[in-house]
Amino acid sequence: MVTQNKDTEYGLPWKPRNTWLIPPGLEETIKRFEIQCINNINNDSRPLLIHGPTGTGKSMFVDYYAFIYTNIKGKTPNIAYINCAALPSALIDSLLFGHTKGAFTGADKNKIGYFESVKDGIIVLEEMGEMPKHLQAKLLLAIESRIFSKLGSVTPIKLECQILATTNVQKTKFRDDLWYRFDSVSIPAIHKRRIDILYYMKFFNERILHILSPKMLFSLLAYNWPGNVREIEKVCSGLIQNASYIFNEIHSLNTNFLTENLKIDCYDQRVFFSLQKNFTDLNLNNIEIFKEKLATSEVDIENLEMCWLSSGLSLNDDKEGFGKDFEFEELITKSSKTYGEYFLSSKILEINTIYSGFLIFCKLFFQDVESNYDIFDMKEHTSKEIEKRRGQTGILEILKRNDIPFSKEISNDLKKTLLYIYSYNNDFYFHFHIYGLYSFILLTDNVDKDVPDKIFDYALSNGHPNKHNYDNETKKELLKNKKMILALYSKSCFEFYESDIELSYTWTECLRIGLCESLKFLTKIKHINLTEQFQLKDLHASNKDNIFLDHFYGVEINHLESQEIPIDKISLDDLEELYFETILHHLRNGKATQEKVGNIAGRKKGSISKNKTFRKVDEKFRNSNKNPSKRMVLLNPQS
Repeated sequence: MVTQNKDTEYGLPWKPRNTWLIPPGLEETIKRFEIQCINNINNDSRPLLIHGPTGTGKSMFVDYYAFIYTNIKGKTPNIAYINCAALPSALIDSLLFGHTKGAFTGADKNKIGYFESVKDGIIVLEEMGEMPKHLQAKLLLAIESRIFSKLGSVTPIKLECQILATTNVQKTKFRDDLWYRFDSVSIPAIHKRRIDILYYMKFFNERILHILSPKMLFSLLAYNWPGNVREIEKVCSGLIQNASYIFNEIHSLNTNFLTENLKIDCYDQRVFFSLQKNFTDLNLNNIEIFKEKLATSEVDIENLEMCWLSSGLSLNDDKEGFGKDFEFEELITKSSKTYGEYFLSSKILEINTIYSGFLIFCKLFFQDVESNYDIFDMKEHTSKEIEKRRGQTGILEILKRNDIPFSKEISNDLKKTLLYIYSYNNDFYFHFHIYGLYSFILLTDNVDKDVPDKIFDYALSNGHPNKHNYDNETKKELLKNKKMILALYSKSCFEFYESDIELSYTWTECLRIGLCESLKFLTKIKHINLTEQFQLKDLHASNKDNIFLDHFYGVEINHLESQEIPIDKISLDDLEELYFETILHHLRNGKATQEKVGNIAGRKKGSISKNKTFRKVDEKFRNSNKNPSKRMVLLNPQS
C-alpha cells in the first residue's frame, strides 16, 4: 500500500510533472537506470548523476527514480529541486544545509535546509555542474559521511535523503572526487537515436504523422535536432499551427484537419516551409538543395527512390507515404504497465519501417545515421574503419537484438499473406514486398527457401490479388503475418546498414543500381559499370586519387587541404620554390637525388646543384625530417 506524505516546509510529495514517453532509443538506458535506482534505494549506496545534453529528457529519469522509490518504499517521497545554475552559491548552501540565527548578515532566525526537511525523501540537484567547486567539496563530505551541519552550527545531523543530480556539462566542471563519487547514467542526444524522432512527434500529437508527406518525414529524420526533445515539441506545435493555417485560412475548409484524411500537397508544402522558419533552425529546404546536387551529378533520382520509397519516404512531393493508408499503433500498449501510468512505451512497426528506409538512404550515401548534422548536408562520409565498428554499440544493435514474433506457420501462409496485403494497400505494398522483403527474406531460417521466388513469380505474372476474397478469420491471420513481415523487414534493414559494402554484389539489383547512382554523386564518376561482381575496391583501383574513395579506404588525402592562391599574390621566386617543393613531395625527399630532380625539371644535374632555390628547399626538408606539404597543381579546365 502506498501512503501519501504530508507537505513539509520545503519538500513536497512527489507527483510527476508530465506523462512521459520511453521510446525505443531509450529503452536500454532506462532498464540500466532502473537497476541503478533499485540498488541505490535499497542499499543507500552511491548517489546518481543523470548526464545528457539540454532537452534530452533528464526530468523523465528523475520522475522514474521517484516512481521506483514509491514502489519500493510503499510511500510517496517528499522531493525538492534546486537549480544550481540559477542560484548564487550562498543561497544554494543555505537551501541545502540550512542555517542558524546570526550565521550571516540577514539570518534573523534558524532555518532548516532541504537535507533536513525532506527527511528520507529525494533532493534533485539540477545542473549540478554549475555548482561552485568549494560547495561541491562540502557536498561531497556530506554524501560520504552521511552527516551534515547547518551553516553557523557544529551540531551533526544525519543525512537520510537520497540525492539525485542532473547535468549537461562535461567532467571538467566537477571536482574529480565528486564526479567519481556518483554513479552516472548518460542520456544520448536525439541525433544518436533518430528512430525516436517520429515517436516523439506522435506522442506530442496523436495525428500529426498523418498530415506529413514522405518528403517531410525524410527532412525530419535527416535533421540533427540540437535542441533535442524540447525542439521536437516546439516544431510539432509549429507544424500543427502551420497546418491549421493552410487548411483553414488558405483553403477555408473550417475543419479539424487532425480528424480528417487530409495531407499537405505540393503547393502547401512551400507555404509550410516558409512558415516553419519561425520555430526552429530546421531547414526544410535542405532536401531541395540536395536534389539539385544530385541532378548536377546526373543521378537518376527515380532509381534511388526505388530503394526506400516502400518505407514511406521520398525526396519528391508527389509520393504518398504511410499516413494515408495506415492507422499507426497506439503508444499505450501492454508493455507500458511495466513503467506505470505516467510512462508510455511502445514499438510501432510502421514508424520502425519508415526509419528502415532512412537507414537504406544512409547506407547508400555512406552516412553515419548518428551524425550530428543534417544528413542532407553530407558534411562527412563513413570510412571503411567506421563501417567495421558498426553494430558493436548503439541503438541499432539494441533494436536488432529484439525478438521478432515470427510464427512457423508464416512459411505456408506467406504467399497469400503478401497477396492479401497487396490487395489491401495496392501498389504501395506491392513495391514494398518486391524490393524490400525479397532483399532479405532468404536470410531467415524460418522461411522455406523456395517460397520467395514462388511468391514473386506469381505476383508478377497473371495472378492478381484483388480477385482473392478472404473471410474475416483469414484476414485477421494475414494482418497478423503482416506485422511479422514489417518487423522482419525493419530488422533486416538494420543488418543491411551494418553490412560490409564490399558485399554489395550480393544485393538485389534494385539496391545495386541505387548504390551506383549514389556513387555518381559521391565520386563524381559519371559512368560506373554495374557488373554482377561489382565491388567498390575495384572502382577505387581504377580511380586512384579519387577524393571520396581515398577517404573511404583511409588513403592519405592531403589534397583535401589544398588552398588556391591567386596569381597576383605569387612572386616568381615563390613560384620556383613551390615548383621544387612539388617535385620533392613527389619524390618523397629522401629519394630526391639531383639527377632525378633534373630529369623532371628538364635540367642537367649540375644546373640543379647550383640552383640556390633548390638547395634551400632541399636543405629545409632534409634537416627537419619532414615531408614537403605545399605543391603546385595545374588545373586543366574541361571545355
